[in-house]
Amino acid sequence: MTGEPVELDDTEAATVLAALVETTGGRWPTRPRRITRLLARLDIAGNHPHMAEVIHPLVTDPAWPQRAREITAAAADW
Repeated sequence: MTGEPVELDDTEAATVLAALVETTGGRWPTRPRRITRLLARLDIAGNHPHMAEVIHPLVTDPAWPQRAREITAAAADW
């Protein structure tokens, strides 16, 4: 780990953000449009509609909780 910030594109950032929300007990809205509004309200940098389109299928996948734990574990190494 270098201690320097890691550059993430919008797809990577959305995936990591979705994993962090999942592993901390949070839940996403059920529709991409509502996810877009939530990202804007939280002042998350990036293309909100694109990020919502990434997040929505992730969080509706039944295997997502396990995958989210794996992502957050790997993110700790960054």
